[in-house]
Amino acid sequence: PGRGHQHDSQVRGSSSAHLAQQRIAASPLLVARRGLGAALRGIATRRLAEDTDDGTGAVVVGPSELPSELRWLPPINFTAKDETPSGAPGTMVLAFAPLSGIFLPNSEQEMVIFEPRYRKMYIDILASGSRRFVVTNVHPEGDRFAEVGVVFYLTDLQDVSEMTYDEVKYICEHRVIGRVKINKVLNPSQWGTEDTYLRVEATPIEDDTSEVIGEEELVKKKENIRAMFKDVLKLHADHSGDRDDLTCELPAELGLMNMSSVDLEGGWKLAEAWSKYGEVRLMEEDRNFNDDVEHAFQAKGMGEVYTSMSMPDESDDEEDDEDDEGDDREDLDMAHIAGMLGEALPVELQKDVRLLQERYHEEVDDTVEEQMLLFQCLLQSTTVAGRLGYLEEAILNERRRLAVRKSMMEAVRESYSKGK
Repeated sequence: PGRGHQHDSQVRGSSSAHLAQQRIAASPLLVARRGLGAALRGIATRRLAEDTDDGTGAVVVGPSELPSELRWLPPINFTAKDETPSGAPGTMVLAFAPLSGIFLPNSEQEMVIFEPRYRKMYIDILASGSRRFVVTNVHPEGDRFAEVGVVFYLTDLQDVSEMTYDEVKYICEHRVIGRVKINKVLNPSQWGTEDTYLRVEATPIEDDTSEVIGEEELVKKKENIRAMFKDVLKLHADHSGDRDDLTCELPAELGLMNMSSVDLEGGWKLAEAWSKYGEVRLMEEDRNFNDDVEHAFQAKGMGEVYTSMSMPDESDDEEDDEDDEGDDREDLDMAHIAGMLGEALPVELQKDVRLLQERYHEEVDDTVEEQMLLFQCLLQSTTVAGRLGYLEEAILNERRRLAVRKSMMEAVRESYSKGK
């Protein structure tokens, strides 16, 4: 995190020396291509920037399809003087790492740390014994943070500086242990430097236990949501057809089919499952884009050119090739295609690819914005019923979207079968 700097990011992998480097290389931060977190950092959600000031200094964004309002802190003032904590009852002072992504309570998160300020932060939270810091979303315009964030608790830290020639200092494991409302940034002037990290005064957020809805009704709502989710997975599988690379990831990642209503307490398990589905949607859009580009090249008799562009790098070792097997074509979306859009390609093909790029960005922007708005609203909500309501609406909308897509595809197939 940092003004003008890339964000530390979530990755997965083994702890061995060789695979540790693969984990770092696979980070969405460094390659800006994997996972929803990477999309949130790499793609400006333009419509989200259409915000207003409610007169209190806090910026609010009213999403068109969500009844709640997102709350943002005022834009950070780099010239403001540092503040002292208020010491008000219930408040706490915590280290702060702005990092756009989806981080839910009770989840496990892994981060790659290389910036000097965050190297210092980890040294400090270990020395103090707190082992915790706040993470919150960054507004697409930057220099503005969501009012509600989550608390990361450090559970494991590996120093990998020797094996990475100090390009990366730590690989850290965390557990998300709660939510907080950020009251104020205590040292705003530090946001424009690399010297040290931000600190905030924050208040813990707990669910309102006095909500009117009864336990029986909550269980019924959870079961209804789970049933709709299963419908979504079936519709998605039906549409994917022979795309085993997409459909096979859903049951394993979500673990939803065997989940009982008891396992869904707080709605956070359902929210985590929905975030995994969002990642698969982004993956699907990436691969559909590459399929469309390939077809565009083939239609102009340049299939061999596309094939040569999509060949994997032979300099990679065998394990790297296996690790990146599903991502070789994904690399084409921007760098390779943009590099080929010169005089060597027919003008019509250039136009076709540019149109495909525009459509791809619109679709990804929509998906990313939808996910970010939803999950920030979930974090702000202080009732289980409220969070389930957001999830129910999101899943219902996705079911409708997939049902419409299925109907359209069936109509197209029927037209072809009749020779139209």
